[in-house]
Amino acid sequence: MVSDLTPGILLLLIGGCSIFLPMLLWKDVTADDSRTTGRRRVGAATAFLSALPMLSIVMWDSIGVPPSPSDVRVMVLYGLAMLTTIAALIVIKVSVNAAPTVLAIFFAIYVAGIIAQLSAPIAITLHDVHSYHPSVTRPHAAKPCRGFAFQPVYAHISDLHITDHDRTRDGREPGNSRLPAILDAINRKKPRVLVISGDITDEGTAAQWRLVEQFMGRLDPGIAVFIATGNHDVNHFFEKDPAERPVRWPGAAEASGLDVEPRIFRAVEFQARHLTAVNTAGINLTDYVKRAPDESNVSTFPQQIAECVMSCIPDTDGTPSEVKLQMASCRGLCAHDLRSIRFHYFQDIVESFPTYYIDRPTSTAFIGLTTSLGDSAEVGRNAIGITGRKQINNLRAVLSKLPRTVKHIVLVQHHPPLWTGLGRLPRLTSSDSQDPVWDRFYSSPWFLSVFLHNDVKESEEIFEILTAELSRRRGVDAIVAFGHRHERSLSEIGPVILEEAPNLATKDPNDFGFYLVSATGTSLDVSWCGVRQ
Repeated sequence: MVSDLTPGILLLLIGGCSIFLPMLLWKDVTADDSRTTGRRRVGAATAFLSALPMLSIVMWDSIGVPPSPSDVRVMVLYGLAMLTTIAALIVIKVSVNAAPTVLAIFFAIYVAGIIAQLSAPIAITLHDVHSYHPSVTRPHAAKPCRGFAFQPVYAHISDLHITDHDRTRDGREPGNSRLPAILDAINRKKPRVLVISGDITDEGTAAQWRLVEQFMGRLDPGIAVFIATGNHDVNHFFEKDPAERPVRWPGAAEASGLDVEPRIFRAVEFQARHLTAVNTAGINLTDYVKRAPDESNVSTFPQQIAECVMSCIPDTDGTPSEVKLQMASCRGLCAHDLRSIRFHYFQDIVESFPTYYIDRPTSTAFIGLTTSLGDSAEVGRNAIGITGRKQINNLRAVLSKLPRTVKHIVLVQHHPPLWTGLGRLPRLTSSDSQDPVWDRFYSSPWFLSVFLHNDVKESEEIFEILTAELSRRRGVDAIVAFGHRHERSLSEIGPVILEEAPNLATKDPNDFGFYLVSATGTSLDVSWCGVRQ
């Protein structure tokens, strides 16, 4: 493994060589007064171009597309950047005495090498986001919405982006005005469950969750709601969670309830209110929400107090007696530290994902992954699609413990689970520039894969876990319901259906609606219900 420090040191060395070494030979170009202007320009261009590979690496890293520092291809890239410097010296030397034809050949080869290195970070990243699974079928159209002999199992929508502002943070239209029509149409179909695959709110604030709750008052109370969180629901990019800043600001009123809860817990509370039988690995959400720490019960959380103590004790080489005294002191502090206990309490539930619910009348297991907890405040990484090792292990355990009566598995997550067929560059048209946020580019698979870091290796592992479970359970089928791209698609990989819902405020009237899924015999039947605006 290459240490995290190694790439930085190499960048400094390569950057220094790329920028300054060609300049040292500048005098060899300018000293010859008999052949001046053209050769000086060749030398100047060469000196400038030699710095571009290094600047490319820095630029792609700064906007969130860093190849893994442990990847051997990255070391090759750094080596090529160093060779570019050496090549620059050769071109500058040749430019002094070579014939124009020879100089043109040398310079053309040199420029081609520069172009290849500038695209290398993108190519390396795109290689990582391609699906390794070769049998992804081409997307096909869902059946038109129709009546069913039995009550539909679930309806699926995504990317509501409910906000208390006129526009979303990305400058788009929110789903506020269109959600009522969707809910009314879903009420008429009477599915057992409404699945929402993330980005329910636009920024995850308490005010926005309250708005969502008001809208949900329109939904038939006989329809349960099962959600997965999206990056807009839980990501810290929008502001720090209350647990990371003072709950009470000078001159402000005391905050309570939703206002002092982390974003992820606001989503958990919403889920617990709308479906009491939802569990995680060993935790029932409803019970977990009811017993959240407050000033009256802070001393009744031994596990969280112990976690607080371990984080309180500093690394020290003190004697055992000194460590024992430190532990006693920390325990006394932690037993009354509500903020720390709440932090560890909320963290425990994060580590217990995914959520799951079994709808016994239809023999359907709904499993909700959260794919946005590995987040950052950096612009290029604020919608990261990472599931995480702990959650993947929990998923394997949840699947293995499902009752034998389960006939259908619905895996709900926000980010697309697999990528395939991406080009080396995005496909853009002149009309794209008319949208202030370049909508087509912004929602393209290329942009989402490269800039938003959906981890295809994790997706492949999740897919393998799911298909292995299907092979173990004969006669069971599976659907992966997701969103995030603001597009609608339906495809299959072997026995698994990939069902992608568009955003609620879509500009395409054909995409304004919801999926309706019914159990037909031993399989799930997917149809698309369009809603007139």
